[in-house]
Amino acid sequence: MHQTLQRDPLFFNPDYHELIGLIYDGISSQEGFLPFLKRFIEVFNGHSGSFAIYDTQSNTPIGAWIINIPEHALTFYIEHVSHQDALIETALSVREQHGPRFVVSNLDIENVEDVRETTRAQEWLESFGANEAAGAIAYSSGNYLNFFGIQRAIGQPDFTREELAIFDLFLPHINRAV
Repeated sequence: MHQTLQRDPLFFNPDYHELIGLIYDGISSQEGFLPFLKRFIEVFNGHSGSFAIYDTQSNTPIGAWIINIPEHALTFYIEHVSHQDALIETALSVREQHGPRFVVSNLDIENVEDVRETTRAQEWLESFGANEAAGAIAYSSGNYLNFFGIQRAIGQPDFTREELAIFDLFLPHINRAV
């Protein structure tokens, strides 16, 4: 009896394999994870992104690879947003309950409009032309975590659950690499 194998379209997508390779290249590359981040943003129609290491004691990033987030926006983030970043808080909660997966501001942050009004997160995003954000805790150890985030520009479509499911496939590889 002959069985037909199901073809997984992602498995046959060269972008997927390129991105996996760039994750592991980041381990020894002088540029670290910057090439992966840049290509991820291109492939998934992003505007900007970051691959940041956070100190959970101080709630601040201590290092990051960034794409399309200017210095003034980083400074603003550290001064006004990092200590109450709702996307990171949501990603931590989801990770504790369900394991690592991507969350998105427009779908996963409870009362997102209230958060936008009571924090300066929206002001921060708008300062560099971003609108919605998706992110995940890719790695966590002790007081440190690695947060991988991508933003869409104002006017770009919101992130979808289907996209987040694809993003989630990269998390085990990022976790191993980090």
